[in-house]
Amino acid sequence: MSREEFERRVLSAATRVCADRSEARRWYREDPLAALDGRTAADLVGTGSGARVLDFLIDVLRHEAMPDPPVARVSEAHPGHRHLASTPPP
Repeated sequence: MSREEFERRVLSAATRVCADRSEARRWYREDPLAALDGRTAADLVGTGSGARVLDFLIDVLRHEAMPDPPVARVSEAHPGHRHLASTPPP
């Protein structure tokens, strides 16, 4: 895949994470990514590591799409037992 194609795909994915396309472009050019050696997405794409940026964004999108995990709480019926509840107690 060409650098331009990686850039297009990264910006498309970033737009799903950022508030808007302008914010995605700023993120792409300016924000160092701690998880990717502190380099910007633009730097990584420019040096042939665009796939790493796409993998990173896919992980972010997966994490955001996951529902909040259930909360463990003590059962009112059996105070000595714990169970997972997806909603808080009434």
